[in-house]
Amino acid sequence: MSEKSAKDGARSAKPIHYAERYPTYPLLMSICSSSTGVFKLFDPVIQKEYTVKNSSTLVPSNDCFQMLLFAKHGWVLVMGGDKYMYAANPFTGERIDLPEMPQYGNQFDGISFSSAPNCPDCTVCCIHKLRNIGRTELLYVLMWRPGDEHWTKEDIGDETQFRTAYSNPVFYHGEFYCLGTRGNLGVFNPDNMTWRVLDKPEPVVDGDPMTGEQHCQLLEFRDDLFAIFRPHDSMPLYQEGCYMDS
Repeated sequence: MSEKSAKDGARSAKPIHYAERYPTYPLLMSICSSSTGVFKLFDPVIQKEYTVKNSSTLVPSNDCFQMLLFAKHGWVLVMGGDKYMYAANPFTGERIDLPEMPQYGNQFDGISFSSAPNCPDCTVCCIHKLRNIGRTELLYVLMWRPGDEHWTKEDIGDETQFRTAYSNPVFYHGEFYCLGTRGNLGVFNPDNMTWRVLDKPEPVVDGDPMTGEQHCQLLEFRDDLFAIFRPHDSMPLYQEGCYMDS
């Protein structure tokens, strides 16, 4: 076997062993703006890109900008313009149009859903936390559940120094966990509409960075939460925290 064949064999074996350990893993998705109903999937394990044609769900519009917001359970949330959002499953062809969002409803720091949008127990949750000197601190929450004809808006007072990062919340053990710009966590309970900032984990980032000063992501993997930080002007990862389930 040549050196090239050996390397090719090693590369092909890697995704097989990975798939045996993790039957499903995420793919990166992007909408093709130039072609109606066409999107691309990138497999980070084997570093291969796929083009998928599906005209019934993801239909780019010439009238407004569309953005992929969140994806899980085979579904994606797509923002069309400033007020319209829909959930689509490009593999089954299902699509659910959500109600028109309130004024400035798209100015949230993160959005996610608890389960597949076609499930009756699904909750779509948008969160934004304001911090203003000399004014009441507020957490703004928008929620939608299947069957709702409009979004539910809730303003919750919060006097803590917590500032939400530009990162989608993670639905974890029945609650939405939100990453702060310093690496600590805030938790929103959609059942009783309450908000709390956790004492632990303690902040892992020094100072008091503003929202958007760095790339931040909160992720769940095998029932643990991970926070990843990277400054905009830096290539390597800046800080990584692991939040173990207690």
